[in-house]
This record gives sequence, structure tokens and C-alpha cells, in this order.
Amino acid sequence: MWKKMIFYFPEWTVFLQGFIAFLVPYGIAKIYKWICTAKEENEMADIKDETKLRS
Repeated sequence: MWKKMIFYFPEWTVFLQGFIAFLVPYGIAKIYKWICTAKEENEMADIKDETKLRS
């Protein structure tokens, strides 16, 4: 019975490819979020600087 189940179980390379297929879009999303957050923080810092200059 176990031999039949193992026969249908994919090789480790399939799991590695699946992990990479998950990791690449996840990494891109995290980098995009990091860039957007950094951009928003810089914009907020610029607004604070402008407010200080006006005072």
C-alpha cells in the first residue's frame, strides 16, 4: 500500500519549484510594499519640514 502511495507522491524537485513559484511573487510584493512605505514616509517628512519653515 505504501509503495502505491509513494508512487503518486511527486519528487522533491516539484516541491522546490512550487516553493520558488511562491517565493518570487511574495518577494516582489514585499519589495513593492517597502518602496511604497518609504515613499510615503519621505512625503510626510517633507510636509513636516515645510510646516517648520512656515512657522
